[in-house]
Amino acid sequence: SRCGSRGQNGLARLGLGNLISLLFLIAAVTCAPTGITFAQEGLAQLRPLNAHSAPYGTGWECNYGYRIEGTGCMKMSKPDNAHFNGSSYGEGWDCDRGFRRSEGSCDAIAIPENAYLNSSDTGWVCKRGYKRSLSGCELIQIPANGHLTKYSYSTGWKCDRGYRVQAGECIPVDAPANAFSSEKSDRADWQCGRGFRKQNGTCVAVKIPENSYLRDAFSGNSWECKRGYRQSGDVCELVRMPANAHLDYTGSDWECDPPFTKKSSRCVLPQ
Repeated sequence: SRCGSRGQNGLARLGLGNLISLLFLIAAVTCAPTGITFAQEGLAQLRPLNAHSAPYGTGWECNYGYRIEGTGCMKMSKPDNAHFNGSSYGEGWDCDRGFRRSEGSCDAIAIPENAYLNSSDTGWVCKRGYKRSLSGCELIQIPANGHLTKYSYSTGWKCDRGYRVQAGECIPVDAPANAFSSEKSDRADWQCGRGFRKQNGTCVAVKIPENSYLRDAFSGNSWECKRGYRQSGDVCELVRMPANAHLDYTGSDWECDPPFTKKSSRCVLPQ
């Protein structure tokens, strides 16, 4: 027919390559919905009841409150005041905040007055200004010229600067000239200022030798030799170096320049 001859002539004009491409396009449009349906049906058959597709990758995972058992998802059980933790090991549940595990159940944590739950939900902590006692949390009694510390054990307070502890009270520190009250009032009432040291209840000036400087320390030696000098008794002696040597990291001794090596008090080339 005329229509058929026109169709044949049109296909002939398309050419073999274009004709193959047209056939592939028709097949894709025709079969795509069916292919998707088959894929969806296949996934549904692979995924058991009470499960959902994994959020990453392929496969599935059990719904909340279920865990893998064989090839399916088994419903889990938990006591009152508990929640599922998503773990596939152990019992699979944890107690809610404010409760602790006790022989397969969750018992409420008894919180005394002036206390709160700790961050790990395993117990309680006394509020600021209170400390733990056998009966709960008792008020910390702070003497005059004292203040709370961040620690609630021991007394829970310390004396202000310029005061020291005596018989549960804070009394003024009787410090000599060139001294200041110590923050460590449980060990020392006062300390001498920089450049002074304790001697018979007073602060006397520290005598430092030539080629030295004061250290920022309240114990041990109060001065230190400058770089290039070493301590010898109460004086600082010059570090004497042989040829091909330099001061080491301490500044009070020497070492040989490479490739020289130390031999007695000299620097020699290796043989």
